[in-house]
Amino acid sequence: MRLFIFITFYLISIFAETQDFNNNHCKNCQVLFPKKDIENELRTILYKVKIYKKEKNKELTTLRKKITSLKDAFAHYKSEKEHEIQQLKMRQINSKNRKIKELQEELSLLKKQLSQKKKIIISLKQKLSQENRPIVASTIEKEEETPKKWIQITVDNDLNIYDLALKYYGDSQEYEKIYMANQNKIDRDYQIRNGMSLKIPITENFMEQPMFINTAN
Repeated sequence: MRLFIFITFYLISIFAETQDFNNNHCKNCQVLFPKKDIENELRTILYKVKIYKKEKNKELTTLRKKITSLKDAFAHYKSEKEHEIQQLKMRQINSKNRKIKELQEELSLLKKQLSQKKKIIISLKQKLSQENRPIVASTIEKEEETPKKWIQITVDNDLNIYDLALKYYGDSQEYEKIYMANQNKIDRDYQIRNGMSLKIPITENFMEQPMFINTAN
């Protein structure tokens, strides 16, 4: 548009100067530069300018359409990717929630099993204590013997001292208790072998743990 205005004003100024020159300086120049020829030339130039402007406007319109189309395509692509990301996040969250729920259910089940095992062990201990309690004959009274302080086991399945501590105390770091009760059989390297007969001290946290060790006595 600016180019069109500039060319128009430029042609008008040339035309005005030509008219002034014809009127004031050289009347004979009309023979060399007829007025009609100049007007025709100006019309031709203006027509070409209009054609050029029209073509450029078409190009600009085409470019604007392309830009608009690219913007729409990008917005659609962005929207789809945001939707995919949101769905992926939701799937991950749902998967984690399901896994947490499954683990909670599994933990609850293990707690129930542990509670049942504890009850069975307590019942067996009481029964064992009653069966093994010695009776001392006396004409005056019966004396009760102190509870048994340990149990006797035989090592099998290639268990080591740490496995025994985990099995009977629920903590592999309690192996020192087993070692102290069997110093006459276990060296300082804490190595034990299948077939060895060992004493397992009964402490406050004594309890068989079959869920940790796959074998139980």
